[in-house]
Amino acid sequence: MQNQLFTLSLSISILYLVISFFAGAFFFSGRRGFSIVTEVMILIALPLHLSYLVVLGISEQKVPLTSFFEALSVIAFFLTFIASVLYVAVKARSAAVYTFPLIFVLQLLASLGSRIIYLDEGLFRSPLFGGHTLATLLGYAAFAFSMILGLMYLHLFRELKQKRLRRMFDRHPPLELLERMNNIALTAGFVFLSVGILLGSILAVRVWGYIPLTDPKILLSAVLWLLYVVGIVLRRVFSWSGRKQSCFGVFGFAVVVVFMVMVRLILQTLHRF
Repeated sequence: MQNQLFTLSLSISILYLVISFFAGAFFFSGRRGFSIVTEVMILIALPLHLSYLVVLGISEQKVPLTSFFEALSVIAFFLTFIASVLYVAVKARSAAVYTFPLIFVLQLLASLGSRIIYLDEGLFRSPLFGGHTLATLLGYAAFAFSMILGLMYLHLFRELKQKRLRRMFDRHPPLELLERMNNIALTAGFVFLSVGILLGSILAVRVWGYIPLTDPKILLSAVLWLLYVVGIVLRRVFSWSGRKQSCFGVFGFAVVVVFMVMVRLILQTLHRF
């Protein structure tokens, strides 16, 4: 079963790479055929990825959130869902050019590093554990989406400023819509991260009897939460422009990635997942 799951996961990664190619081809050529192919493949990838996660959970009899690589696949799925809504419903097709290369990388890493980290059965069957990990991953996905919207905004802003109304102007949503969506993404990410930290704190007390505040993963999560608090407050107090908000979205997600790499590869943590 492990070999079949690996093959399916890798196939999904390749599918995301192909979607990235066709989305880019449409973006740079404007040919409707590339757009239709991209849309069809997105509608295939979304249920296929969901099926993979469901089969993974059933085969291992657990939620597919108990390892770093499973988390990457779940984040990739959330981003695929958001991208599919934008592409099919909102018709913001340029978002696919920015989103699917990232999704491909996340799913490829999840495939190549796929291994199960077994935890105490009572822990990963706990609703608190599921709620904590799911809320946190939704927060990370929202921050990733904010970064993508920020890049789109900055690219379009630069093109408008330089009066080069070419591909960026034709393929992107208006600046005002990008700013509103970025605002929603940042707020949603902060809310989900806050819920994840709260549930994680309750879970820590139940598992360890206390909250190990000096644990690197917990400490860095608190720093990340404070970073977004500062960003939200500054945006409100100083009425940040869409450009500043976009820069913060890109910077914030860069911090998320750095923290994830540090926790995974450098620092020792009590977290086994």
